[in-house]
Amino acid sequence: MPLSAYRKGGLNVSIEYTTVASPAGPLLVAATGRGLCSEPAPPTRWRW
Repeated sequence: MPLSAYRKGGLNVSIEYTTVASPAGPLLVAATGRGLCSEPAPPTRWRW
């Protein structure tokens, strides 16, 4: 999404999303017509 659209709060921008299986667990992937906009990593487990 262009920065100008982001500044307007994403007005008139459509975001498609889905979840996919990964070795680390479910992964959320989102995209606009211009390309990928989100691919957050799944939470990690810390070893103390």
